[in-house]
Amino acid sequence: MTMIGHNSGNARIAIEIRLFNSLAQFGGRTGPVQQLELGAGATVGDVVRLIGLPLSEIFLVLRNGHDVSPGRYEGGNVNTEAFLDDGDVGFLSNDCNPCTSHLWRSPVNRLHTHSQHILIG
Repeated sequence: MTMIGHNSGNARIAIEIRLFNSLAQFGGRTGPVQQLELGAGATVGDVVRLIGLPLSEIFLVLRNGHDVSPGRYEGGNVNTEAFLDDGDVGFLSNDCNPCTSHLWRSPVNRLHTHSQHILIG
């Protein structure tokens, strides 16, 4: 029996990852905005491992502006199994409590004043 997707082994996707607040330090020489090319079927967990982000510090993961880890607010974990598609933009952020005045300059933090976010999408 042939599995669906058996011929996608060499397919690649291009995504953009934006690291916010204290997670920006993990951007290295390329900075807090990363252009990544990954294998088809890549997940949020693959990005976290590739960049070297400490999973315990991630509070919010957005993919194309949509929260893919709603369980995190209820004491759950980041959904590392959320799949990524070609062209996705992801935003990642950590919890920021209390927020400092410089965070108000970010459009994301004007909306979410008490948390730092990881956005994918």
